Amino acid sequence: MQAGVRAARCLRQLDRAAEAMACYDRVIAAAQASLAAGGERKAASILPTYWRGAATLGKATLHSEAGEYQAAVDLCRDLLAELVPVDRLLSETRSTGLFMGQQAALHAARCLTEMGQCPEAIALCDRALAIAEVKRHKTSDRTGRQIQEQAAEALFVKAQALAKADQPNQAREIIQRLKSEYALSRHATRIKILEAQLNDTRLDVAEREWDRVRAASVLLAEASRQADGGFWESALALFDHVTRQYADTSAAVRALDGKGQALQGLTRFAEANQVYVALEQQLGEASRGSQLAREVRAHHKWVLFRWIEYSGQKRRPIPDDVWPQFEALCQQILAEDPPLSERLQTQVIMVEGLCHLRRLDEAVQRGEEFLAQPLSDEDRQTCMPQLTWIHLYVSNACRNLRKRDRELEHLHWLVAAVQAQPDAPVWEIIKPGALYHRIWDALRLSGAPAADVEQAAQAVISGYPGSIFAGDIARRQYSSGGPNTVR
Repeated sequence: MQAGVRAARCLRQLDRAAEAMACYDRVIAAAQASLAAGGERKAASILPTYWRGAATLGKATLHSEAGEYQAAVDLCRDLLAELVPVDRLLSETRSTGLFMGQQAALHAARCLTEMGQCPEAIALCDRALAIAEVKRHKTSDRTGRQIQEQAAEALFVKAQALAKADQPNQAREIIQRLKSEYALSRHATRIKILEAQLNDTRLDVAEREWDRVRAASVLLAEASRQADGGFWESALALFDHVTRQYADTSAAVRALDGKGQALQGLTRFAEANQVYVALEQQLGEASRGSQLAREVRAHHKWVLFRWIEYSGQKRRPIPDDVWPQFEALCQQILAEDPPLSERLQTQVIMVEGLCHLRRLDEAVQRGEEFLAQPLSDEDRQTCMPQLTWIHLYVSNACRNLRKRDRELEHLHWLVAAVQAQPDAPVWEIIKPGALYHRIWDALRLSGAPAADVEQAAQAVISGYPGSIFAGDIARRQYSSGGPNTVR
């Protein structure tokens, strides 16, 4: 299905629309068959739903490019009605369905605006914005963040529809919101053009800037592909080129952001930090609350964390001001009331960073403060991976501090989480067998009753036979002359 969608996109670029349409139809048929075979299983439906949605939107794009707006609208309406039905709460709809439904609503809104059917276009934009809002505090995955990022596009299309519907004052209100929240973003020049059209002022300056932004976007897209492939040097060269040649456009900000990411990939953390410090100063106080500024702070946070992590793993010294800078940035992000998953992820890396710096008492204190935060049962379920990592890092710190009782408290929480959600993806990284082995080892070293130690040993041996964890216990028991003897 993925190959089929990519092939169709290539055929579209080659102006072979009929072949692309046939390719999309094959993808939709394959996805429907996969969904029918998967039944009600959630894991079996996510990818087919995504690729069927991508193929349907691809067909709609082909229709709209051919001027067949009604056909495109019909496809998008059907997709939206199926994935995000009006009689179902948005909060109960899967992220994949919300993402594809939002894309369908926006594409239909664009087509309806071209057709002059602006009231329905505005209603669809509001639907897309409602989807973004419901995911504002549920961005625990990449799809959730993508849904959020489409809010700016929904606002822009809504402003276009309002302008075409002879509602200039409402359109200007949307534009002001876009200018305040998305200043210097990729939408900045398009906003200028729309504002010039509304105010009946000269368009040539904004249109020339738009041409330059589009030229820069081609280079940025190639730089991003190079970065995704791990070709950091070539990506860095392209980002540098954009910052020099298009310094007077909004593309320069995205290029600087990409440059910081490329320098991080090259482990040139000090230079990456300087880039982000300069970028934040460039954005200034006026853009402090914008989506772009939040993204830049989030990327800067990860640069500093990777610097701390890398230095800890390589046993290399790190400048004294890095941790205070990292901590201040994290506190600033937490003070902005980010989505719950982002808040917990920030807290996770603060605890992990303290562990890398060997400031173990602080790591335990900070981690247990974070874990004491009140959360609803639903939020605990949603953010179980982040809570799991905090418990793990605190247990590791307790182990190194020889605080066996507190280590065991966190390990028992982790084991309970394994039992509650045995198929959670996090257990592919954190091996459950290792947790049970840690419990046995902590009991053994703490001088717990022999019966408790033996029970923990049997839990590993019987639950994970043939594993390195069971083998380690058997070897220690044999070499010490008995199952409960501390060697």
